[in-house]
Amino acid sequence: MNWLQFQLLRLFALIGYRNDRMRMNQISRASHRLEEAEIYIGRRAWEHLEEVEPISTDYWELKHLNSQEKKVEEGLRGHTEKVQALQERHELEHRQFEEALVLLENERYERSRSLNELAGELNLLQREAKEIERKVRGAGKKIQVLTEEEAPQPVLGKAKEELIVVEKNYGHKQDEVDSKLRQLGAEEDDLKELEGRITALKQESARRLGRINAELARSSKSINEMNAKRGGIRTSRLRHERAIGRYVLDHGGDCSPDVAHLLRDQSVLVNRANQFKRTIRMNQSLLDKT
Repeated sequence: MNWLQFQLLRLFALIGYRNDRMRMNQISRASHRLEEAEIYIGRRAWEHLEEVEPISTDYWELKHLNSQEKKVEEGLRGHTEKVQALQERHELEHRQFEEALVLLENERYERSRSLNELAGELNLLQREAKEIERKVRGAGKKIQVLTEEEAPQPVLGKAKEELIVVEKNYGHKQDEVDSKLRQLGAEEDDLKELEGRITALKQESARRLGRINAELARSSKSINEMNAKRGGIRTSRLRHERAIGRYVLDHGGDCSPDVAHLLRDQSVLVNRANQFKRTIRMNQSLLDKT
């Protein structure tokens, strides 16, 4: 807003034409832009203002805040690197667990399949043994009947020979059943031992991953706390940078030769800051008119 615009608006206000909302919006925009300019100038100038008494508190506060922020940044870098390392470790642990689990589960599948085959073979042998046992009982009953009927000796002798043969076959078959039972028992023990290894692997993996997750949670909490602290530091720093920038803009190059040189380099920004100040004053004056 220039001087002529201000005079025209003041005249309109005197005759009852006012636009207070526009005045307030212009004040708000100009104040925001002025604040940005003050912060920028303060950030560039503060290190050269140690000896300027009116803003010495802001200078030393900024020096302290910068030191604190560097420490926080170092801590953040350390925890961020730790989190990255923990995430890589977690990924490696999980991948190794998955690979080991797949191998054990494949072995369990093969053992279960073998166990089912053995059970089928045992069932067949037991049926065969029962069939031979039935023949043994039949051969025995035949000898009993022949004896009671006093059958000829050759006939009785032949029946006894048949009994010896089927009893021998039954004995062999029973040996096969017992052998298969022992084999089946051994396979069941091996499968049970394998199930135990799978359970132990899962428990150990859960324990190791849980420990990593706990470390990740602690580091993430520290990062959040440090980010919050850094945010507070930056908010405080903006406040002191703005105070220094406001002082510098108000007092020009009287602060120090370095600041005078800075203001010459930033003459466009300085002029715009002065325009923002005028805009604020003029609009405030228009609002104050009754």
